[in-house]
Amino acid sequence: MRHPRIVWAFCVSLALAASAQEKVMFETNPNSAELQTLAKPLEVDESKYGCGPVRQPGRTYHVALKGDDKADGLSWQTAWRTVRHGVSRLAAGDTLVIGEGEYVETDLKVACGGQPGRPITLMAAPRQRVVVTGGLKPPLSKTSGLQFTYDAACEL
Repeated sequence: MRHPRIVWAFCVSLALAASAQEKVMFETNPNSAELQTLAKPLEVDESKYGCGPVRQPGRTYHVALKGDDKADGLSWQTAWRTVRHGVSRLAAGDTLVIGEGEYVETDLKVACGGQPGRPITLMAAPRQRVVVTGGLKPPLSKTSGLQFTYDAACEL
């Protein structure tokens, strides 16, 4: 006869626990005051985070496995061969587009830094797989005035 009391006590405790829980409601009306407050645009001081909007883009250079470091690098037909050569020639506002392939590069040094509104950009050519590896571990040193922004793709 003890079992019915245990079952009854269990059911009563579940009912009390369920009624004690706070109901959580999510606002779904886009015109509600709560969502309108949250929908205000975020203002960011771009001078403190990254280089800001691009004001004066520089030149676009190219690197390809079949390139030549003696060329001018201004097109795929006259692309440079090495990433190292490319980064050593960049100035504020310039972009280095790297073509498909695997590049073994050592001692990469960016000769100068970008400026607000004129970042230096290194990027893979659209829809092309680029891998840059190196065998030397150069000492890390801080150069005043340089800012780096990293974009990494990830899945959540």
